[in-house]
Amino acid sequence: MLGKPVFAVEARISLAYIVAALKEMMAAYALLEDALALGKELENRDDIGHALCGLGHLALRQGELAQARSLYEESIAQIQGRWLNPRIKWVLACCLEGLGEIAFSQGNAAWTVQLYASAEMVRAAHGYYSPLGKEQPYYKRTLAAARTQLGEESFTAFWTRGHSIIADQALPAQEEEGTGGAVSLASSPASLMAPALAPPAGLTRREAEVLRLVAQGLTNSQIAEQLVLSPHTVNVHVQSIYGKLGVSTRAGATRYAFEHHYL
Repeated sequence: MLGKPVFAVEARISLAYIVAALKEMMAAYALLEDALALGKELENRDDIGHALCGLGHLALRQGELAQARSLYEESIAQIQGRWLNPRIKWVLACCLEGLGEIAFSQGNAAWTVQLYASAEMVRAAHGYYSPLGKEQPYYKRTLAAARTQLGEESFTAFWTRGHSIIADQALPAQEEEGTGGAVSLASSPASLMAPALAPPAGLTRREAEVLRLVAQGLTNSQIAEQLVLSPHTVNVHVQSIYGKLGVSTRAGATRYAFEHHYL
């Protein structure tokens, strides 16, 4: 049985995670690249997606965020239409969690929470929960930080919305085709990380950027640092945003951004 190519791929990927945990990154990369090459040779998209997810994990732990995001998105694309398969559903969950960690490192706590919530929905699909590949220390630390930054009310709202990303786009298809059927992910992987919406209420693009960061719970000083502006300039933008939205507080601006899906 171990001589079969499919098991050879899985064995390489499993061993790569073990040696990565031992900080032997070069060996882990070599095993995953080998697994990826073999998956491509066998034209097995599940194995290709699995290997790409592993490479994304290594890139993330090495601080190579752009590469990690690209690998995670490519992994999701490979398992498109099959990601609720019980054998590989956890691969999508791992990709979403990795993308969520990247989002938080880039100051987007709202998307972190939504991606983590989507991952939980995937892990629980088919009536059983799969914890495979979930890095508890990183997961708990990132989720706790996002909760603190957003506040309990916003956190709960974004968590609920994250459930709907999967429920609205994937689970109805599963019901139509049966639990063993293929399911397609309606949105592209990139759309999970970077929603593109026109500025609301006549805001300039810069004001829209400031609004998004205000809604994520950042202070004026934090926004100034992220956008490379002075705190005074950020305050001017915030006051202009209040006037255009007809609100007078950060909570009001946040509520407007949430209700108009501008996050």
